[in-house]
Amino acid sequence: MKTLCEYDLKQIRLIEKRLDLFKNNKLDLFDLVGELGGLLNAIESVPDSWMDEFRTEINTLEMIHDCIEDGSISKWSGDFKEGLRKSIAKLKILSSGIIEEYLKISDPNILESAIEANVTYNCRVCGLDQGFDPWGEDGQTPTFDICDCCGVQFGYQDCNVLYVKKFREEWLGNGAKWFFSKDEPQNWSLEAQMKSIPEEYK
Repeated sequence: MKTLCEYDLKQIRLIEKRLDLFKNNKLDLFDLVGELGGLLNAIESVPDSWMDEFRTEINTLEMIHDCIEDGSISKWSGDFKEGLRKSIAKLKILSSGIIEEYLKISDPNILESAIEANVTYNCRVCGLDQGFDPWGEDGQTPTFDICDCCGVQFGYQDCNVLYVKKFREEWLGNGAKWFFSKDEPQNWSLEAQMKSIPEEYK
């Protein structure tokens, strides 16, 4: 079995993030199918059997989407929502499983490197994993979205270290409340999350 290369590990981590975005209603089914297909095609160091299983689930998602779009979803065999849920769950299992399997025989520094490479997915103020890069792949094109946790607007209130620290101080001083309270996870730990703040903004 070949060692999982660092690039492929990063692609699989991106797949996991896209699945999480869809689960949290931040990515629609059409975009999910397209992005998963693109990420899958870029992966090279995994077994063909894994690729085939993954592609089968993507095809299922695509068929469900097409049936919804053309109005024929009522003819879907069984509960399409259950089929959708099962495909997403299978993709999550495949993604996490391949990472665990390969890390047993891979350089342990690969995972650390991949995690560090994805650090910009975290909010500069509170450390929340956004599931996307709030400042774009080049670090210069912010999305201007709002962080669900602290409420900072990417590209406006976090454009330099001074602004970040000022916003964080005010947010913490007001009780570190979630901006979108309905999205606050159970057993959420502020301390643990803030450890993920990019080093240069701590």
